[in-house]
Amino acid sequence: MATRFWSITSRLKNFWWQPFSAKNFSSASKALEGSTVDSEEVSKFTQKANEWWSNPYRLLYTMNTLRVPFIRDGILYASEVTIKKPLPLEGYKIIDVGCGGGLLAEPLARLGAQVTGLDPGLENIEAAKEHASQDEEINNRLNYVCDTIENFVTVSPGTFDAVVCSEVIEHVADVPIFVNNCVELAKEGGSLFFTTINRTTVSYFAAILAAEYVLNIVPRGTHNWNKFVQPSELSEMLKGLNCRIVSIEGMLYNPLTRTWNWCNGAENRKKHLASVHHQKLRKAHYDMFKDAATILEEAKSKKPCRKFNTTGHCEFGSNCKYSHLTADDILNLMEQANQEKLGTKGKKPRTDPDIDSWVQTKSLKVAQSSNKGPSDPVKPVLPPIISNIPSLPPSLIPCKPSELLNIKKDAGNHWG
Repeated sequence: MATRFWSITSRLKNFWWQPFSAKNFSSASKALEGSTVDSEEVSKFTQKANEWWSNPYRLLYTMNTLRVPFIRDGILYASEVTIKKPLPLEGYKIIDVGCGGGLLAEPLARLGAQVTGLDPGLENIEAAKEHASQDEEINNRLNYVCDTIENFVTVSPGTFDAVVCSEVIEHVADVPIFVNNCVELAKEGGSLFFTTINRTTVSYFAAILAAEYVLNIVPRGTHNWNKFVQPSELSEMLKGLNCRIVSIEGMLYNPLTRTWNWCNGAENRKKHLASVHHQKLRKAHYDMFKDAATILEEAKSKKPCRKFNTTGHCEFGSNCKYSHLTADDILNLMEQANQEKLGTKGKKPRTDPDIDSWVQTKSLKVAQSSNKGPSDPVKPVLPPIISNIPSLPPSLIPCKPSELLNIKKDAGNHWG
């Protein structure tokens, strides 16, 4: 029903600020001085802080079926982790900006991550802490902080592997400054996840008129259409902050099934095929079929990556145009290539058989089996229990070999 889009970005180095026209984000709400926090927007959610895990926010709760796996896979893919673990996000630090009652922070903590929930509403933080205290397994992985992002970024800049901002950006007073602060919280090479409602005509009717006033699945007055952000606007802001857009996805809510689904339109497929995420997946797939000699030849044609050699890390990963192979890696590849070469040496190339060779082989097998001579005929054996039954029909009475050639035509008249 409500059209939303997801955006994954990867933080690079050398941040710089590019002014962005704020005319599309103007609002009559009151902003706290020196802060992107909109006091009127915060009060909307603090007034119903005791209902975070109940009916009014079920849309956000059901959205977890899409956004939690999306965040998990995005973090693991950015880290190039392929080992499957019971807690896949163990060891990662995530901050959920505008966490509310912890609807998204808790499932991320269940995946093993150390999650910091940041929200300016004290009532929201208290509700999140109370709900988390009911589960001892995740309570020690959650840290809820009541503060503004402007204050928090001065204390913990570049701290988190992933920054998540889900359904928040349409409620802030100054979007460009807010996005800049989110970027500053991420480590170099970290990931940022944004989800918000797209500003379109459809979203006005679906997310506001239908959702708030007709179906009543969202509290009235929750959204302001003028504060919705389009993907192109958010992308420009992030590119201005030296971030690389990895993926932009769309999702819709179906009020009949009460489920969220990814959009699967032709335009989305086109964007995906042209995205960096798809190119990385495609390259990773074909790299699995390369032999050692091919990998070695490609590595020799590239210059060594200075950053990888000095720091042991490169934000471009396997897509870097420079080589990440060390001297030991090259020696191991050379040895493996020689072993593969020796293993294939002397082996005849395998060809698929044609129909003529198959028929010829089959004919030889038939001829060989016929030369062995006739096998002994199988003698039928009548079960003993049937022999003791009187007046058996002729078809069940065993015949003597001498009688097989003298079967009477009127055998049917001797039925018992």
